[in-house]
Amino acid sequence: MRVVVDTNVFVSVLIRPGEAFAAFVDYLDQHATVLYSTETLTELVDVMRRKKFAAYTTPEEVADFVAWLAATGELVIVNEVLPIARDPKDDKFLALAKTGRANYLVSGDKDLRVLGQIDGIPILSPADFLATVNH
Repeated sequence: MRVVVDTNVFVSVLIRPGEAFAAFVDYLDQHATVLYSTETLTELVDVMRRKKFAAYTTPEEVADFVAWLAATGELVIVNEVLPIARDPKDDKFLALAKTGRANYLVSGDKDLRVLGQIDGIPILSPADFLATVNH
């Protein structure tokens, strides 16, 4: 299973560790290949460096998480731009899902989820993703 995960979900995983997000990460770790691009990985690191998020985690925890993602995920080279989302910053996730032939795009962003799907790839919240794959 190939999954694209929006930065906002990974930020939540890092700043709000708990059972809900632990189950999500455990599922990904055991059953999925997380797709990422240079752009999405850079965004994750940049966001986690913001003062409002840095207070919830350490640079080492962020580095460990990024290392996990790089080691277990798959780097996808994205050359396509899909100007579809209401927020242009979200287009990179849509392009990554399409280019990487993802089975799912997981996001906490209602601007992305309102699309429902991209090229037949469902766009789901983390909870809806887990409910779908564990059904």
